[in-house]
Amino acid sequence: MRQLLLALFLISSTLALAATPSSATFTTSDGVRLHYLDSGKGRAIVLVPGWTMPADIWQPQIDALSVNYRVVALDPRSQGDSDKPAEGHYAARRARDVKELVDYLKLQKPVIVGWSLAVPETISYADQFGTDNVAAIVLVDGMVKFDPQMMTAFPQYLLNYQTDRKKATEAFVKSMYRKPQSDAYLAKVRRRRIPRWP
Repeated sequence: MRQLLLALFLISSTLALAATPSSATFTTSDGVRLHYLDSGKGRAIVLVPGWTMPADIWQPQIDALSVNYRVVALDPRSQGDSDKPAEGHYAARRARDVKELVDYLKLQKPVIVGWSLAVPETISYADQFGTDNVAAIVLVDGMVKFDPQMMTAFPQYLLNYQTDRKKATEAFVKSMYRKPQSDAYLAKVRRRRIPRWP
């Protein structure tokens, strides 16, 4: 019992050291206001979420990593609290958004982490801007090249969103987690997704 209490104390003490993320925005070269969370100090880690997800989907990683690092989590265009423009929804432009965030914050050799849809965007970042000012690139659960099987199933996937967005969203959000999550947490994630894709 003593060991359990000590472990819980150490975990809660470590999490208490994590700074509360500040919320800020910057404007891209094509006039889009993008929101980001910024927490901690040290070498920067830039977290870019997947399709329709907000920056705060990374909250557990922000809490853990900001104890030792500066963690910046982006709401990509048309996601979270960023502007919802009609243009710029392709990998090269969204990669430029990440680069402009890195430049805006004057980050030196950040680690760029792209999840899901952000995987091809992160690859585009390296392709367009090189890696001279990047310490590492981390690709999480996304495609490096298009899978023909997935492309065959994709039209049905989009149709499901058009005919019953609530049901499709519930299934999508639940499928993102290997470990079961509470209903309250899953509901929060569903609410934070954008109401529509332009």
